[in-house]
Amino acid sequence: MKTIFGLFTNYEDAQDATVRLLDGPVNEKDINVIVNAEVAKQAMPVNRRTAAVEATDEVGEQTLHGLDALIGRQQPLTIAGVGELFVSGDMATIMARESAQTGNLAATLHDFNVDGEAAQVYSEAIVDGHWLVWVRAADEQAGRVSQIMSACNGRRVANHM
Repeated sequence: MKTIFGLFTNYEDAQDATVRLLDGPVNEKDINVIVNAEVAKQAMPVNRRTAAVEATDEVGEQTLHGLDALIGRQQPLTIAGVGELFVSGDMATIMARESAQTGNLAATLHDFNVDGEAAQVYSEAIVDGHWLVWVRAADEQAGRVSQIMSACNGRRVANHM
């Protein structure tokens, strides 16, 4: 298994990458996302209160997919020095909870085998309003995952862990 990380400067690119990943080589359970809560609230076209009520991924006439489904039902988690974050995915949830206790997201990313420089860049980018998306993928799918992320304007796309 490989873990491919990518930073996205805006919702549209992160959503495009997530939808392409879900429509292609990965399942929802393999995708992790961390984003500043206020950035997500302003960018996402989903009424989060309505999305949180329905477990079917359908909001009125709209079916949630991609980031809307992953983030739309989440409650924010506060991390000192980073702020309120939405997190989705098992690994992201574990990292965010650990970071909430330690107050250091970069150190937590590093503890999960993201190299020190990349961990610092990812942490600072989240504070600056970027979307951190990463995927656990089978070795034979890792190249395709990286291609999709890069094609959707992902920055610092790299395999960690």
